[in-house]
Amino acid sequence: MANKEELIDKLPTKWADITLKQYITFRNLIEHLGGVDDFEKVYRNMLDIYFYVFTGVQLYDVEGFQQVDYFKIAERFNQFENDESNKTAEIDENLIKRFDQIVFEDLLKYMNLQEQNSISNWGEMINILLKIPIEDIENTMTMAEANRFFFALEKQLMTYLEHSQTSLREKLKKKHKEQ
Repeated sequence: MANKEELIDKLPTKWADITLKQYITFRNLIEHLGGVDDFEKVYRNMLDIYFYVFTGVQLYDVEGFQQVDYFKIAERFNQFENDESNKTAEIDENLIKRFDQIVFEDLLKYMNLQEQNSISNWGEMINILLKIPIEDIENTMTMAEANRFFFALEKQLMTYLEHSQTSLREKLKKKHKEQ
């Protein structure tokens, strides 16, 4: 087994360093603890989960692990939580369906998954809105790319709504002139 320093160095500090599946596992284990509403209460458990999910090793199995080592883990965890690589991740927005390309059944399925408010649904939600779904998306897409996808989707939605609003105004003006 790797020594504690190697394991700590293995911990991710960027969203781009982990897959969607790893993050889903991480979040689901945190939710199992009761979520992050009482952050201070579950912080140490979150560090244990963070260590386990991204190293595959339980902290109590790490030889020579001491309480002071939690500070090293916490430092990496804080870098990870505050990373902004999701804002710069590359994603080809042309791969995302335009709103007029989404069939009604897919829109309903997407909305149903969204209402469940579970990060476990993100892979399926993303694939619904891609022109060509990605096989094994949870293991191939990084968390930075997944976050960037939803930013791109929000941008696309805002553009669509602005164009729809402009089009509606023009139609109303034209109708008003005809009367």
